[in-house]
Amino acid sequence: MANTARVQENTQAKKDVKEAAEQAADITESNVKKMQHAASHLYHQAHDVAESAASRSKEMGQVATTYARENPLKTAGMAFVAGALLSALIKRK
Repeated sequence: MANTARVQENTQAKKDVKEAAEQAADITESNVKKMQHAASHLYHQAHDVAESAASRSKEMGQVATTYARENPLKTAGMAFVAGALLSALIKRK
């Protein structure tokens, strides 16, 4: 009779372990799906930001190019002043 009780306990323990493993698998699968969704969302947001930044950068480059073409003397003067300031800062160190 003691053997029968042990067999029943072992059988119940196996069922409990199996049930716990299934629950853990379900929770893990759910969490993986949530993380995949979040990662996909972040990827798309990052992609949109990168496209926006690239577009804005290109636009600003075109504005600077247009200004430089329309105002060559002012552009040369600003470049000279910037170079002089940079040179003065470098000499100080």
